[in-house]
Amino acid sequence: MTNSLLEVNGLKKYFPIKKGFFSKTVANVKAIDGITFSIKKGETLGLVGESGCGKSTTGRVISRLIEPTAGQIYFEGTDIVSLSPGEMRELRKDIQLIFQDPYASLNPRMTVNQIVRESFIIHGLHKRKENKEVERLLDMVGIRPDQKHRYPHEFSGGQRQRIGFARALTLQPKLIICDEPVSALDVSIQAQILNLMKKLQKELDLTYFFISHDLSVVKHVSDTIAVMYLGKIVETAKSNDLYQTPLHPYTKALLSAIPVPKFGMKNKRIRLKGDVPSPINPPPGCRFNNRCAIAQDICRNVEPEYRDHGKGHLCACHFV
Repeated sequence: MTNSLLEVNGLKKYFPIKKGFFSKTVANVKAIDGITFSIKKGETLGLVGESGCGKSTTGRVISRLIEPTAGQIYFEGTDIVSLSPGEMRELRKDIQLIFQDPYASLNPRMTVNQIVRESFIIHGLHKRKENKEVERLLDMVGIRPDQKHRYPHEFSGGQRQRIGFARALTLQPKLIICDEPVSALDVSIQAQILNLMKKLQKELDLTYFFISHDLSVVKHVSDTIAVMYLGKIVETAKSNDLYQTPLHPYTKALLSAIPVPKFGMKNKRIRLKGDVPSPINPPPGCRFNNRCAIAQDICRNVEPEYRDHGKGHLCACHFV
């Protein structure tokens, strides 16, 4: 992991549930419960899973928009969990976010020029050539510079997401956390944004942490993919390895739901029974045991070890 830009070890995030006059904590929502992964410089790690599994919370904790409950987050070898607010403010230049909803993530009362310039002002990088820099960034993401005085409502959803990328690039970040950046867009526009991401990554040597629930989208952009279930990462592998030889039953079920783009061909769908357990009181042992077709007594009592099965293909399952 010496060439990793980001390393996460044993990361946890619990949200307390308080009741009573004295707001006593009676339980915790275990949104993230001890996850470990790393991202190499210049690569993309895709994080996939069902809604509510903790994907977006992971992105927010990594950027310290939400404070972690436990664990370490190392960015270029520095444990950012221990940084002061002032030190973290300086680090935020290197870690930027792209949010899911391009309609809600841009201030409707600000022009595009003001939105992109805001980062320069906040970080004290006000320059004479600032307007030229804004125009250069907009042109880079496919927005005409002469449109910079328009407001967000005058753009389509895909154009707004391009503006979001321009804003994220203002401070020349090293890591961009993309929280389902194309899920709110039409399929044709999704492809354009994904191609833009790959183009910017190649030109600017960017590193992406790409969060999504769409496995077909993740495959297109990711070098490595991590599969998350109920606050735990259950499998991590190189993109091709995960799609060709999935190991965990949950991963196999997710992959079986991907439509086959050939007429007359269908995947053999694996339909999961039951509902996702509550993150307030997750089941003992393997968290997937109540929905798994091959679960045995050991799965219900002993948590499986998250171990390497060769070539960096990690999986947490007793029967792999």
